[in-house]
Amino acid sequence: MCQPRNVCLMCAEEKCRHETARTPRQVFGAMLRYYRERAGLSRTELARQISKSVSLIQAIELGQRAATADVTEDLERVLPADGALTRLRDEIGDGLGYQPYPSWFQDWVASEGEAKKLRWFEPLLVPACFRPRTTRGLSSAPVSG
Repeated sequence: MCQPRNVCLMCAEEKCRHETARTPRQVFGAMLRYYRERAGLSRTELARQISKSVSLIQAIELGQRAATADVTEDLERVLPADGALTRLRDEIGDGLGYQPYPSWFQDWVASEGEAKKLRWFEPLLVPACFRPRTTRGLSSAPVSG
């Protein structure tokens, strides 16, 4: 049974594996991958059959791009999903376009959660105790005129 914070994804062997919470795009992509593998198709073969690029199929499976309604319709035509991808896309709705973080930051969120120590560098922020005496208080000095 799936935990509330986890998403239950079916793998090719028909077993349930648990993964940490994913974005709606990643859930859709995992389902696409499941049905593609169930049909015995490679990404290249699937892309050829729906007249799309392999990079698009890969991006959808990895949750980097959202499948449009037209692409979902093409996928349903080729894959043995029996309308599951269309129903999932309709259920998720606008969630396919939602990303809580920018795509370049997605991997960092998981890494930050597992980190034991965080360090950062901000070259534009210099604490007052490290500023030369001549610049301390310049912003609070009254302007005479």
